[in-house]
Amino acid sequence: MGFVRANELTIDFEPEHELHGLEVKVRRISVQEFIEMEEILEGKDLLPKIDAFAKVLLSWNLENAKGKAVPATSAGLRSMDLQFTLMLLRAFSEVVSGVPRPLDVSSQRGGPDLAVEASIPMEPV
Repeated sequence: MGFVRANELTIDFEPEHELHGLEVKVRRISVQEFIEMEEILEGKDLLPKIDAFAKVLLSWNLENAKGKAVPATSAGLRSMDLQFTLMLLRAFSEVVSGVPRPLDVSSQRGGPDLAVEASIPMEPV
């Protein structure tokens, strides 16, 4: 019996993110689909981006302010605010391309560790 890879990916958000709690399921895409979608996502027009994303969108746990489920469709995406849609498209792009998430809040950003740098011999031996 051979290995079969799961055909879906989950988009979720870190606890400090505005969309934390939203869970989105998308289907995996082929390299060819990725190339085609990348061209669309890099374009200026938003509607083709929404329609392309809707084709891979399987499900989500999104509800509107009245507690009704928002359909996981192009129409559902179009009914959302612009900021939400852009955050979701960005997160999709990161999940599909395998770009790592940002460093944890506790991680240090910036220059090198000065103690480590000072311990490196600089004179030729």
